[in-house]
Formats: sequence, structure tokens, C-alpha cells
Amino acid sequence: MKHLCLSYHTCPLEETGTGLAGGMNVYLRGLLPALEADTLVLTAGQRSEEIELGRSRILRIPCKSEPWTREQAFQALPEFVRQARERIHGQAFEAVSAHYWMSALAAEELVSGLKPVVMFHSLDPQRNPVRRQAERGIAARAASVVFSSALDRAVSQPSLPELSRARIIRPGLDPAFHPRDRSQARQALGLPEHETLIGLVARDDPAKNAALARQVTRDLGLTLVEVPGPRWPRGLPHHRMPDYYASMDLLLAIADYETFGLSVLEALASGCRVLVSDRGYWGAMGRRTGAVRVTALQDLGHNLQLALQAPPPDRTLQSHFTWPRAARRWLSALLQSRPEKIL
Repeated sequence: MKHLCLSYHTCPLEETGTGLAGGMNVYLRGLLPALEADTLVLTAGQRSEEIELGRSRILRIPCKSEPWTREQAFQALPEFVRQARERIHGQAFEAVSAHYWMSALAAEELVSGLKPVVMFHSLDPQRNPVRRQAERGIAARAASVVFSSALDRAVSQPSLPELSRARIIRPGLDPAFHPRDRSQARQALGLPEHETLIGLVARDDPAKNAALARQVTRDLGLTLVEVPGPRWPRGLPHHRMPDYYASMDLLLAIADYETFGLSVLEALASGCRVLVSDRGYWGAMGRRTGAVRVTALQDLGHNLQLALQAPPPDRTLQSHFTWPRAARRWLSALLQSRPEKIL
């Protein structure tokens, strides 16, 4: 099957913490190599490039400015569509997918006769009216909308009242995330060996509550190690993150909004304690199953101290998350999105 994938605002190969790159990049780097489809990925870049990733070919279209904000990405979207249309002229695709709302708008312009399978990853945290209206329209028109969990779908439903068809596809987990020797991991990253280290994997975005994490850890005399942060301003390459999680005594995941949160799954698989806010997927999971410890933001300091005394997490959770399984379900969604004349 020939599959067109739109990942407009950030290239799947960009490292988390650089520009607009985040959990979606990790998601696509895990999914695409496992996907049994000949895939062309269209994304924005600063120069024209083609990169192979499994059966996928990533095509960077030169329309990206520096710096690259969401507002600049939206302004450059028409130019991206224009150039993309020229590059795919004459090519036929059997299915199309899109990640985030601007990618879905581009997909609708570029491919007639095919409805995209769309994944938003997170809904608009800033309550931008343009984005909110676009997400509602996209959800109503899409072949299907993919969520990482039933909880994500339930939380998203009020924001997407026009949501037609939805699919639940659990993400996968890179097998590199497993417990390893803490002392060796800290040495590999140049981290202090005998301090209590608290991790935070988040852009310096008000909704991620990085300032609160800094204040609370400072008050408790703990060392906060941020990615990206002062030690690694451009973040850490994803292949170094297993050592990062193994180095931490605990990971904070206290965003005001979060859909799934792959960093939490990676940390748990690495044997790292995690303290999450009482919002989003992991907050609900923690309240329901006790798989992670949950805190209200006003009780962060108290619950952080308690969480540090807890035993390491149970790693049986990770068996439920594999990229081959996620890829099979994505392939099913793509096959079912095709019009009857192709089927």
C-alpha cells in the first residue's frame, strides 16, 4: 500500500526539545519503521532533503524559518502545500494520515478523494480559536481519529463534539528502555553520582509547570535535571534517554495538559519512579490502578518527598506497549480509510 503521511510542523527525525519537537517525534520514529506500508512522509525543513527510515521516505520541503513557532508554521502552511503539491504531482496514494491539525489541513488540500486518518496527540492547550475550530472540523471530516487510550478519547470528546469515528491505538515502547546500573548511567551522562536527582522532560512552556518544578525542588534541596535545560539546552538525543531515566531518582510529569505522555512510559520501563499531576492520562491511570503516584499541584512538595521513599515501579506495564502491535492497528485504520473503488 502506498501511504502519504503528513508531519508538517516538525520532522519525525528532530530531537525532542528542539524547536517544536516533542513526544510526537518519538511516536513517529517508533511507528514508521514498524509500519508495513510504503510511506512518503512530508514535513517542513530549512532545505530540501530526502531521508530513509525503514520503508518510509521522509521528504523535507524548504519552507521552515528560524526560529520556528506555531504561528510561523501556520503562516508558512500555504507555501508548504504549494511546494508539496509540485513534489507529489502524478503520484497516487491509497491512504493518507496526518499528525496534528496543520498537517491534517495540508492533507485535505493535497489529496482529493481520500479522507485522512488523523492523530492530534494533544488538543490546543492555549485555546487558540483558529486551532480549536480547525480541530473540530478535521475531526468531523476525517476517516478516523486516533487516540492513545480510551481516557484520551473521553477527555477529548467535549472539545470535539463533531467527532465521527475514533480508534484507540496504544503507542509502542522502544526496548532500549529497561533498568540499568544507575552509577554507570550517571557516569555516561556526567551527572553527580551521590545526589538525589529529579528529572523533568518538558519544554519551558507555562503549561508544563517547569517553574513550579524548579521552585519545589530548590525548596527541598534537590537537584532538578531538565531536558532540555541548562545542562543540555538542545535536549538529549533519544538514544541517550535510557541513561537519563536510569540516572533519575524520580521523574516529574506535572503538565496542565497531557494526552498520553510517552516520557512517563519510558521512565516506568526504565525502573524510574514517576510523580504525575492529577490531570491527563497518567493522572487518571494512577488514580485507577496505582501504577504511578499522583499529586495535585498545590501538594507537589509533600508528595514528591513521599514518592522518593516508594519502591521502584512495577515494569509489567510495558508488555502492553509495542510498536509492531501499534503499527498493525495503524495499518488496519489506513486500509479501512480507503474508498470503496480502491477496496
